[in-house]
Amino acid sequence: HEIKNPLTAIKTFAEFLPERHDDPKFRTEFAAIVSKEVDRISRIVQSLSDFAKPVLLKLETLELQQVLRETLTMLSNDCLKRHVTIQQQLESTTILLPADPGQLKQVFLNLCVNALDAMPQGGTLTASCQLEGQEAVIRITDTGTGIAPEHLPHLFDPFFSTKDTGMGLGLSVVKQIVEQHLGTIQVESEPGQGSTFTIH
Repeated sequence: HEIKNPLTAIKTFAEFLPERHDDPKFRTEFAAIVSKEVDRISRIVQSLSDFAKPVLLKLETLELQQVLRETLTMLSNDCLKRHVTIQQQLESTTILLPADPGQLKQVFLNLCVNALDAMPQGGTLTASCQLEGQEAVIRITDTGTGIAPEHLPHLFDPFFSTKDTGMGLGLSVVKQIVEQHLGTIQVESEPGQGSTFTIH
């Protein structure tokens, strides 16, 4: 379905091209639409590829708090535009983990972007990283719209989405990466009360 829609748009324009190729306005519109829709298909195919063939982790010893800080810095301008305040609650003791920094950052980024999307009117994004016993525990909390109880059991299922756009693969990929790092991820949420994603 996701690929068929852009293909239909491309096909429609392509069918009109022979009779309207002398129309500069049509050619400009054709070029813009086709380029945009091809990019869209490429993103979909890349998402499917990432999900179907998880990358091999390139493990290195890293500081967990630093990866989280870098992710939040990447989002700082977006947060300003969306009137979202960032709160960081980071363990004072350095937490070192064998992990793939790029993949871990993808996990944090995905969860934080989802949190921002859940706060269209602004709010607070809280990112915490603590040691609990021998475990590193990361929590991403928003003050957004929350998740309906009936959706919670399916949240990490491939292709499940409550959004009008997207493939519904983001959280599935997040879970995959977390489990590759021998971790677990859970979510707690109530409609209107925000959500918390917890990674052990």
